[in-house]
Formats: sequence, structure tokens, C-alpha cells
Amino acid sequence: MRNLLTLSRGPTRYVTSCSGYIVNGYRFHIQSRERTLRTQNSGVVVMGNSGNGHENIDYYGVVIEILEMQYHEGNRVVLFRCKWWDVHDKVRGIKTDEYGFVSVNPNKQLKTIEPFILASQARQVFYVTYNANKGWQLVVKNRPHIFCDMEDDDNDKSNKGDAYQCSELFPTAYIASSSTTASAEVYKSRVDIDPEVVEDISKRRTTEKGCHKRRRE
Repeated sequence: MRNLLTLSRGPTRYVTSCSGYIVNGYRFHIQSRERTLRTQNSGVVVMGNSGNGHENIDYYGVVIEILEMQYHEGNRVVLFRCKWWDVHDKVRGIKTDEYGFVSVNPNKQLKTIEPFILASQARQVFYVTYNANKGWQLVVKNRPHIFCDMEDDDNDKSNKGDAYQCSELFPTAYIASSSTTASAEVYKSRVDIDPEVVEDISKRRTTEKGCHKRRRE
């Protein structure tokens, strides 16, 4: 009831925008961050409903913005704003070959007024150049990795059935703001192993910048 009351009051007037996020065992980056990188972490797939009575389908796209909505009492919701490919066009937008491999046309975007998804809904895919069809990309689904573990259920029986989200925010740069955050990371702990600190090299270069906040209009 308390969480429902918090949501009913709406988010605060500020949001945090970041260039990367870890959720569901995947490390996501926004597409613009990959321009100087060899790795690819912006591909995303989410199961959705076309709304015409057909079965659920997979929507493929890329993450172009990551926003953290702040609510009262420390609650937050992370959203991905994505650019989606047109999976409704079975001729010029998406194809499935005889072996079950899916390919998409990145030049054929889906026209939608709902570009946002919850970060918890996202699964990761890679896009590989498809030589058989010029301009098309082959979809390769990524397997989740273990970045952290949840607390043991014996520690808190009241949390049984709750949804968990393991997350890490990657800093970018500050925009003029009256507030400052010392850290935007969330940590999980285990009692059965010794603690170990692992440094993120990419984060070292942006330690002085931090996630930037902006005011909601």
C-alpha cells in the first residue's frame, strides 16, 4: 500500500540520465556510447503484443537513452528509450530463414508512440552483418551473465515473491543541477565468500563526471 501511494504521487521533477546499466544479467550501453568502442551492448529485445489478437512477438531495437525516474522515499524506476525495427513488416522489416535465424532491416524503423520499456523487461541481442542480404543484420541473442547474487531468502522471509533488479549505473557528465550524488551504484553482498573489489577500467576515466541529472519539464 505504501509503494502504491508513492507511485500515485508521481516522480520528482528530476531524472538521472546514464550511458550504461546492468540488469537481468546483461550490461547495456546506449548506442551513442559505442561509436568509439569495439564492443556492442545496445541491442535489445522485448516480448510484446501486437494488439491484433495474434500471439506475442519479439520486438528488436537498440537502446538510445537510459533514464532513472526518482520517486519519493527513495524509490526509482529505470526506463530504456529505444529505437525499434519494424517487426510487423515481414518482407522489408524482418525475416526468418529456414533454419530459424532472424534478421532485421535497420533502415526500416517501427513507427510508435511508445519507445520506452522498463529496464527489467529488457533482454540483450547482438546484430551481425548478414552477407546474404545486403543492409540486413542477423540477430544473435545473448545469454545473461552473473554480475551479482541476491540475498538468501532465509535473511528476510518478507521479501519472498518480490521482484529484484541488480543494477549498476555508469557515469557520464553533470548538467547544471542543485543536487549531487556521491555514487549511483547499488551493491549486493554475500556472506559465504570473501569480499573482492573489481575495478571497472571504463569507469576510471569518468569518475570525475558522474551521472548527469536534468529537470523534467
